[in-house]
Amino acid sequence: MAKEEDELAALRARVSELERAAARPPRHRTRSTFAVVLIVLAALLTPLSAVAVWSHSFIGDTDRYVSTMAPLASDPDVQDAVADRVTTALMQQIDVDDLLSGVAPADRPRLEKALDAAGGPLTSGITSLVHGAAQRFVTSPAFATVWTQLNRVAHGAVDKALTGDGDGAVKVEDGMVTLDLAPVVDRVKDALVDDGLGLAGDIPEVHTSITLMQSTGALAQAKKGFRLLQLLSWVLPLLVVLLVVGGVLLAGRRRRALVTAALAVAAGALLLGLALWLSRAFYLDALPQDV
Repeated sequence: MAKEEDELAALRARVSELERAAARPPRHRTRSTFAVVLIVLAALLTPLSAVAVWSHSFIGDTDRYVSTMAPLASDPDVQDAVADRVTTALMQQIDVDDLLSGVAPADRPRLEKALDAAGGPLTSGITSLVHGAAQRFVTSPAFATVWTQLNRVAHGAVDKALTGDGDGAVKVEDGMVTLDLAPVVDRVKDALVDDGLGLAGDIPEVHTSITLMQSTGALAQAKKGFRLLQLLSWVLPLLVVLLVVGGVLLAGRRRRALVTAALAVAAGALLLGLALWLSRAFYLDALPQDV
C-alpha cells in the first residue's frame, strides 16, 4: 500500500510540473516573434536603401550619368526637339530681306541651288535650309559627341541644382533644369556657311536651350530630399544588415531564418523594380512636350 501511495504522489507531482510548464509561454516563441519583426523591417527598408545608395552614387558619378544620358542623342524625339530649337534661334538672327544682297558673289550659286532644293517662298526656303542643316547635324555622329560633352558639363550643374546653385551650360530657373545648346548652334552655323549661306558666319553667339528636367515648385523639396538621401545612403544599408543579423540570431531555427531573410530582402528589391517600371510611364508623360 505504501508503495502505491508513493507512486501516486510521484505521478501527481509530475502532472503538476507539466501543468506549470504548459502555463509558462516558451521563451523561444517571444524571440521568434521579435525575429520576424526584424526581418520584415529589413525587407521594407530594402527598397528605400537601394534608392538612397543609387541616387547618391548616380549623382556623384559623372561617367554613369553621361552613359545614362548618351542614348538620348539617337532618340528621334530629342533630335527633332533640338533641331527645331536651333532653327528657331537662328531664324531670329537672319534678316531674310537683306540675305541675298549680303551674300558674296562666289557663294550665290551654292545658296540659290540650296534654296531651289528647299522650294517655296524665300522665307520658307531659308527656314527649310536652316532646319535641314540642323537635322543633318543632330543625326550625325558629331552630335552624339557634342551631346556627351554637354551632359558631362550638365552633370556638375545637376549636382549643384540639388546641392546648390546651377551655373554654366546648365541653368536652374523656376524649377526647370535647361541645357544650353550654343555649341550645337555653332556647328549648324558652320554647316550653313558650307552650304553657301556665308551670312550665317556673321551671326553672333546664340543661346537657346532644351529642358532636361522640370519640377515646378518642387526643386527646394528635391534639394532637401537629396540631402536626406545622402545621409541615408549609408545609414539604411547598415540598418538593413543589422536587422537581418538580429533577426537570424533571435530566431530559434537560424538556418530557416537566414533563408527567410534572404527571400524577404529579395522581395523588397523586386517590389522596387516593379515600382520603377510602373512609374516610368508616368515620368514620360510628365516630360515637357518639346523633349
